[in-house]
Amino acid sequence: TLGLSNSISRIDKRLREWDFGSFDGKDINSVFNDIAKVNNIRDKSNLLLEDVANYLYENDVLNEVESWENLKKRIWLSFLNIARHVTDNNILIVSHGLTILVLLYLLDKENLYFRIIKNGFVAVIKYENGLFKIDKLLSDF
Repeated sequence: TLGLSNSISRIDKRLREWDFGSFDGKDINSVFNDIAKVNNIRDKSNLLLEDVANYLYENDVLNEVESWENLKKRIWLSFLNIARHVTDNNILIVSHGLTILVLLYLLDKENLYFRIIKNGFVAVIKYENGLFKIDKLLSDF
């Protein structure tokens, strides 16, 4: 509750991190190298979120990884539900790096590249008149 009076905390499991399935625990750099190679990308900073999600989904031998479409839908519906049911103008949502990246992509298609988000990354997002917009990114990627 961050020491705020009248604060309420809730857990929304839809804001969980991506499930990496059979890739969980593997060396992330080698996985990204494989994804870049499959997509003919020389510089890993040019990897698209969608390419990463699709590679993990298509190559997961445990069949636990969500498709790109399901990831986007899960994350979008969660934020939409929160925005529609919140009575205060200010809320704090804590989530995981890739979940935050997908939300930023959904709000602005320019945010389409895969990035490692540092712990403590802050994005200020406004919801007005039924629309979300990125107000500020208070941290660097």
